[in-house]
Amino acid sequence: MSRRVFISYAREDRSGVDEMASDLRHAKMDVWYDARLAGGDPWWTEILRNIRECDTFVFALSEWSMASEACRREYGYARDLRRRVLPVRMGELPVVGPELDDLSGLHQTPYRTGDKTATFDLLAALEALPPAGPLPSPLPSPPPRPRPEDSGRVSAVRTETTAVPYSTLRGVAVEDRLPREFPVYHYRLRVGGFKTRMTVVFVAVRVFAPRSENHRSLRKKGWDPDEVVRIDVTMDGRPVPAVFVPGAVPTAKVQLPNGVELILTYTPYAGVNLAIDGATIDVETTPDSGL
Repeated sequence: MSRRVFISYAREDRSGVDEMASDLRHAKMDVWYDARLAGGDPWWTEILRNIRECDTFVFALSEWSMASEACRREYGYARDLRRRVLPVRMGELPVVGPELDDLSGLHQTPYRTGDKTATFDLLAALEALPPAGPLPSPLPSPPPRPRPEDSGRVSAVRTETTAVPYSTLRGVAVEDRLPREFPVYHYRLRVGGFKTRMTVVFVAVRVFAPRSENHRSLRKKGWDPDEVVRIDVTMDGRPVPAVFVPGAVPTAKVQLPNGVELILTYTPYAGVNLAIDGATIDVETTPDSGL
């Protein structure tokens, strides 16, 4: 009999969940899990709808998913909807927290990628579950969309401010009389289970000769003198896309791998401000001591 399976997981377990979903689909099961991790209200509405439409809720248990506010709310909603729940261990687990205490009474099936025996055990555990009952009437109230700060797992530490010669920044037109360096802000950033070392460079162009070729080329691109024209962001040493919005308060939007949108703004002298879901992150300043 075909089963509709919803998989709740944390992004750190994505590769294992991809393989698990593939195994279940080969067994002719209808599997849904959030493959986009996009974030926002439409994303959360779609997740809740798929939980209501599933008959089996698979909780991919790991230290990451057990700490995820989104996973905990998904599980609580599935439980309130009286969906069948199968906890699947993705590795060694810490002690289950009190908010997931009732999982301790359920059989937990281990899963390991590339292990056919583990796949057969998973399929057997799914087939052994009792039939799914009807949804309760009326339906329980849906949980609110989780925000990263709900779990208390958002933090940013500015470890140092260095400088980079403008000559090393690609694609920036400059005048000889520009300042020779731009400030580089270094952070340790944690948002939920995602953590990274991040650098931010707000690249400013100042044109002192209004009739210069450089000035005309900047004007053609819609740039004015004495303004920030670009923001370069790296995470763990790799460049990441940043949607730059010029203006009186230059802003950049960066999509984190866990679907959260990070907003960076820049003001002279104050430096960089960080925000998530409209809430400013209080940034500590301390020497780098590792994540």
